[in-house]
Amino acid sequence: MNYQIFSNKDLKLKLPFGCIISGPSSTGKSTFVRKLISNYDQLIDPIPKTILYCYGEYNSLVPELQRAGVSVYSGVPPEDLIKKQEQPALVILDDLMYSIDEKIFI
Repeated sequence: MNYQIFSNKDLKLKLPFGCIISGPSSTGKSTFVRKLISNYDQLIDPIPKTILYCYGEYNSLVPELQRAGVSVYSGVPPEDLIKKQEQPALVILDDLMYSIDEKIFI
């Protein structure tokens, strides 16, 4: 038998989705995020019209993403900033897990 188990569409992340990337230092978390953003049009469905990268600590990814046209924000973004992103949007919270108010998830 010759059949395909998965199609490319089956393996795409479907917006809206939640994803936590965790691991010890130097295990490739930032590299994964960089590659996800670089290939978002092939990995995410529907294709995001905007990407907002929010960070807790300035890192080498910030200027790289800015040069690529990604919006960046230092800290937890206010709700109105998230809502004004053109939809569908990809919002990435990097190193902000403990800074987010629990009320957001209720």
